[in-house]
Amino acid sequence: KKKKKKKKKKKKKKKKKKKKKKNESNHYGHFMEEAHLTSLKIRQEKEAEIQRVQEHWRNQLLNLTEHYSKLAEQTEAEYRAAVEDIQRSFSKESFNDVCSEQKGCVLKCYKENKDKPLFCANEVKEFASCVDKFRIDKLAR
Repeated sequence: KKKKKKKKKKKKKKKKKKKKKKNESNHYGHFMEEAHLTSLKIRQEKEAEIQRVQEHWRNQLLNLTEHYSKLAEQTEAEYRAAVEDIQRSFSKESFNDVCSEQKGCVLKCYKENKDKPLFCANEVKEFASCVDKFRIDKLAR
């Protein structure tokens, strides 16, 4: 009888151990599944946050690009207006006929004295004097 009781007790203990092991493995499996789901949730949240941040900076970049394009257009327009204003301020006179008589004398002298250009010093001096006088008259206006 004692042996039978011992055997029964042993069988009960084995059953309890098996049941305990089964519960532990179920608990461990449940824990792993929950950890995996939590990990996925955190990953999805982080990816969504990354997307929001990327979208924010993409919009910032687009706004800055648009702003600088407008500034460049405005600067270009102001530059063109300033150039036109300056061109209107200064007359576009032709100065081809300035001191033409003295210029002709210098050219004639150089042709006649091809090998001796220093002989034309007086003609060059008169031409330079005429040009200086013309400049002074123009600036005085």
